[in-house]
Amino acid sequence: MRNLIVFALSVSVGACSLLLDDGYTSGAAPPDDGASDASLPLEAEASVPCTADVQRDPLNCGACGRSCLGGTCAAGQCAATVLAKVDSPSCLGVDGAFAYIGGPSVLYYVPKNGGTLVSFGRGPAGGPLNGTPRFCTLSGENVFYGANAYVGRGPRGANFDYFAFEGVVNPDPAVRAVAVGGGQVYASFETGRIGTCPTSGCPNKDGATNQDLAILAAGEGDPAGLTATSTTLTWTNRTAGTVRQLVLGTGAAPTTVASGQEAPTEIVDSSGDLFWINQAGTIMKRSADNATMPKTLATGLDTPTSLVVDAQFVYWLNGVDAASVMRVARDGSTAPTILAPAEKPVAIAVDATYVYWITGGPSGELRRIPK
Repeated sequence: MRNLIVFALSVSVGACSLLLDDGYTSGAAPPDDGASDASLPLEAEASVPCTADVQRDPLNCGACGRSCLGGTCAAGQCAATVLAKVDSPSCLGVDGAFAYIGGPSVLYYVPKNGGTLVSFGRGPAGGPLNGTPRFCTLSGENVFYGANAYVGRGPRGANFDYFAFEGVVNPDPAVRAVAVGGGQVYASFETGRIGTCPTSGCPNKDGATNQDLAILAAGEGDPAGLTATSTTLTWTNRTAGTVRQLVLGTGAAPTTVASGQEAPTEIVDSSGDLFWINQAGTIMKRSADNATMPKTLATGLDTPTSLVVDAQFVYWLNGVDAASVMRVARDGSTAPTILAPAEKPVAIAVDATYVYWITGGPSGELRRIPK
């Protein structure tokens, strides 16, 4: 699964990352053009020393060899570029050419180099979506998201349908996280239940307009984060302080792979390594070899949220008002680094070159900086 932001879905309350799984998703027939804690020090991350002024040199900004790609460098941070203005954005993701942004009852796309927002997410009859999309995942030709009690799905360039709902509790429970892997869509709910159905569509078990997920687990407290591969489904239980995992297709019960965590929320499975946020202010890792206890990659954080991972680093948003974009080496070999300030951050995503994030509120913005 290509994580963006992933936005894995995998979320803490009020924030989300839009994740990409096996394929690109674009907007309504867009052109196919390819392609805080401010007291923390900014640590140079290069292993080879250089003589540049890493506080001001735009070719070696914050670390030897880190280029601002034509932008300026001040205090070891590349200046952010504003790509779009967005009213109250709720989730974010990127593919080869576009950024995708959730808003109040709608989804948008915009070219990754900036441009005009285009609305492409509408409800089944062409009206607004049933609530603000959060916990979103891009998979192939479809966007999956959670809104209120529903899991929504829609192919690019077409109206959305209300793909599935938990549907067994009155009042309807809220979706806590959504993930896609191995041709299945998964959703967790505030009732502590986790369900799935094929990305091609859920069976209609009750004869109603909405369709039901097959329940895989129940009694899981607050499953606030969720991540999936073709072989495993992993989630956090915020209230119990655990990370739980189900090996798919075996009939085995879920097992606890980490305990004693402090309100774990968003989680990402990256090549079998698990990374998650503890709301108490830490970024954690459990290695794929299962040979070691969870490792703390960063601590002393202020309300971390919206976690994404690439081959080298773990990225997240830190803080609420006076906030920042941060990263740390995924093996823990470097200190946490502040990449940029980020007022009222909501969600984060990455591609091969840039880090993207959205700021919240009616005057929200899509911004990016070079990695």
